[in-house]
Amino acid sequence: MSDYRANTALGGSDLRAMVLDWEKWLFERDLTLSGSLPEWMQRSPTPAMEFGTLVHRALLEPWFHECDVVMPYVKSFALKEGKQIKAEAEAQAKEQGSIVIRHEHGWALEHIKRNFKDMCLENALFEVTPECTEVECYGKVLDIPIKGKLDWLHGTTLIDLKTISDWKKRQEVLFSSCYHVQLAHYESLLPKRPESLAIVWVESVAPYRVEFQEIEDGVAQMGRIAKDKAMQKYRDYLDGEVVF
Repeated sequence: MSDYRANTALGGSDLRAMVLDWEKWLFERDLTLSGSLPEWMQRSPTPAMEFGTLVHRALLEPWFHECDVVMPYVKSFALKEGKQIKAEAEAQAKEQGSIVIRHEHGWALEHIKRNFKDMCLENALFEVTPECTEVECYGKVLDIPIKGKLDWLHGTTLIDLKTISDWKKRQEVLFSSCYHVQLAHYESLLPKRPESLAIVWVESVAPYRVEFQEIEDGVAQMGRIAKDKAMQKYRDYLDGEVVF
C-alpha cells in the first residue's frame, strides 16, 4: 500500500461519498479508522475499476504503460495453454518491473490512446509528463487533513479523467457521481485556483471515444458549495455538534 493510500486524510472519493450518502460514508469511515471494518465490507476492485486504472496508466503514465506485457489472446486461463501463457507473461513482467495486461484490454487501450492523442491535438493539450499528471497534494480545510491525487494539471486547467460505458449519459453521470464535487475538492488543494476545470471522458467500450469537457462556471460553483457543506458537516460532527 502506498503512503498516499495509507494516509487517512479526506480524499476526492470521500467528498463524493459524503455528498451522495453522508450516513453511509460516516459509518464506514468510523469503522475503518477504528480498525473494525469487517473484511466482507471492504471493497474489492471491480472489473470496471481495474480497466479504469489501466486507462489512467496508459494515458497519464505512458512511460510505465509502454513496458507492460500484453498477453496473446486465449479463450481460457484454466486450460493448460492459458496457464502457460499467463505464467510466461507474469515472469516477463516481474523481470522488467511492469504488469500483465489481457489481450482484449491491450487492444482496447491502443484504440483509446489513438483517440486520446486526437483529442489532445484538437484541444491543444500536449503536456503529459510526470510533473503534471497523478500529482499528489495534501492540505487542511477547517483544520481537517485533506489529500488528492490530481489526474492532470495542464497549465491553468485542472483535468480529471473518467471512464464511462454509456456514452449518452456523460452529463447525467457528472452529477449523479458528484464528479463536480471531486473537482472542487482537488482545486482546494492548489495554492491558486485553476482558471478552468475539465473532465476527459473515456469510453470503456467500443468505439472507445474520448472527449474533453470544460466544466461550466455554474456547475463548478455547485460543486464548491456541496464540498464546503460536506466539510462543515464533518467538522461539526468531529466537534460533537452533529449526532450520528
